[in-house]
Amino acid sequence: VSTQSTWEQKNTGYCIFSLCNLPIPQLLIGVGIESASRSPALLSVSVDKDGGFLGPKDVRAPPAQSLKVESLRSLPNLNTCVATSVNGCISVFDVAKGDFSNMKTTWSAHTDFLTCLRASQFSPQLISGSQEGDIHLWDMRSPPTAPTAALTYHTRMVTDLAKAGEHGLFSSSVDSSVLQWDVRQSSVPVAMFVPDMKSVLCIKTSPLNSEWLAISTLAGLYCLDTNSSQLHALSTEKSAHTGVDWNSVNGLLYSCKLNGEVEAYQHFG
Repeated sequence: VSTQSTWEQKNTGYCIFSLCNLPIPQLLIGVGIESASRSPALLSVSVDKDGGFLGPKDVRAPPAQSLKVESLRSLPNLNTCVATSVNGCISVFDVAKGDFSNMKTTWSAHTDFLTCLRASQFSPQLISGSQEGDIHLWDMRSPPTAPTAALTYHTRMVTDLAKAGEHGLFSSSVDSSVLQWDVRQSSVPVAMFVPDMKSVLCIKTSPLNSEWLAISTLAGLYCLDTNSSQLHALSTEKSAHTGVDWNSVNGLLYSCKLNGEVEAYQHFG
């Protein structure tokens, strides 16, 4: 099923690389660049209770380009906070007032560019991946100083991270692999999957079945049953799907492409 529909648009004047939603205090937080000046920016946009756009709340210029932003709403005592990346550093802002005036902490997380961030829904943990291919786990119960674990198996840039239960983690990379981890035993991955020998762009575990993993590569879209290791090709068109997400109610898998198309797939496991 393919569809192109837009409920509402808001021209912010910024090219946004990464976006997250905080239901409280009803904000969208983005990182990107100002379209005209190309200057790096952190941007907050307020939304109403039904999700409609009300307008920009605050813009801040970080010291360098920020590539990722992640909502920390699932973490205790950080439910109005976001984490952003600047080079190899992570900064946490409390945006309860709609702006970036309250920076709670910042720390050096990687020696190279930070390429992905993911907050755990199961523990007070933030996970980061880097251009070098390493993955760090951070305990967010206090300001981090050192990772609680370091996963170093990917040979190239980490592109995405997806939690699967309290101890499970999937990671994807430009090295064409998807790795499955048990974070209690972080020396080597539990399993490795290579969908099609192309760079993996993004991954997402199904909220209805944590053994289903949506995988997008430069050449296709797949659903992996990690229990049986069966890989199902969902798209017959060899093109890159730049984002994927599951509908937690009906199990549909949504994907988006650079040309603006949004597609929906029904997977039967």
